[in-house]
Amino acid sequence: MTLTRLDSAAALRSLDPEDPFLRWEIPATLARPGYVYGAAVIIPRMTQTRGDGSALFGTTEDAAVLVEELIKTGRLDELPRNILTIEEPCYAEVAERLELGPGGDWHWMWTADEPPEQAGEDKIIEVARPDWPELTILIDEHNPGSDGIPGRLPGQVWLGLRDRTGSLIACGVVEDNVAGYPLLSGITVDPAYRGRGLGRAITAALTRFAVRRQGVCTLGAYAANSVAIKLYESLGFRIGRRWRSRRLIGAR
Repeated sequence: MTLTRLDSAAALRSLDPEDPFLRWEIPATLARPGYVYGAAVIIPRMTQTRGDGSALFGTTEDAAVLVEELIKTGRLDELPRNILTIEEPCYAEVAERLELGPGGDWHWMWTADEPPEQAGEDKIIEVARPDWPELTILIDEHNPGSDGIPGRLPGQVWLGLRDRTGSLIACGVVEDNVAGYPLLSGITVDPAYRGRGLGRAITAALTRFAVRRQGVCTLGAYAANSVAIKLYESLGFRIGRRWRSRRLIGAR
């Protein structure tokens, strides 16, 4: 086997046409080449929040050799010194060969099914653009660090719930990911109203909207947030990739 260069998204998807991550998370044009060794792949991965990075996945043994080949041929220097996202089974082999900085563990999840209607959905409203400052206040106070940022991208659809006084108490957004498919984010509930199924209702409504519009909904969930993952799974989401994202420093 040899290290093979990937120059197009079509070539990448041809490796596994049924892979949901390749189908719904990879843009039509690759920002730069990727590489394949056996059953291991490294590809460019651009995100709205963290910029240009890379993703590495495949079998453990081939992933180790892939990294060694990148180092040996000097192609490691082509990769941005930003976030390297590594599929969980490959992580130990990759970490033995690369110096990695801080980061986090998360799951890429997806569904192509409309969830059943949830209690409270009848009270959900679309939050119009003039009211987006309220979204920012709610998120900054109760979900700081959220990837859901009002106005970050065009075409966002924000849904929310208000209490009897008209105050915004829950929200969430669907926006396009870098491949142009729906990404669910920013699910936030005021702590005073948690435990009432509001987050479930917002998530279900947004997911249904996305699936009806484009046939799929995607999201990223922190691996440690088991409560959120169980909620998403109960609404039909499946884990497509288990990732460990770390800052790439260089070869060891």
